Amino acid sequence: MGSVVKLTKTGEELPPEANQYAELVGSLLFLSSTTRLDIAFAVGVLWRFMCCPRQDHMRAAKGLLRYSRGTNSLGVVYGGCEPPQGFFDADWASDVDGRWLTTSFVLTLNNGLIA
Repeated sequence: MGSVVKLTKTGEELPPEANQYAELVGSLLFLSSTTRLDIAFAVGVLWRFMCCPRQDHMRAAKGLLRYSRGTNSLGVVYGGCEPPQGFFDADWASDVDGRWLTTSFVLTLNNGLIA
């Protein structure tokens, strides 16, 4: 999901088959927690709109699915003898609806992502 994408709770509603959004985000959530750590943040953003999905949210979820399909041959490579490193970030301004705090962290081992 691009850094310029700002999803909000307003916009054009999804047709009655909105459960497709829930199924798609649920599948992406499973991927992000098992093998695709690179999409975890984007899935967390999409998860916020499970109660009121809109067309923009569905477009963003499908874009994330296309990204996952296009990068399925890439993987994390662990090598070398680097010490574990961790990075943390917080953001108050990205959630335009509720001004909720968004936090993220990254843990690497030998320059490979582990969490």
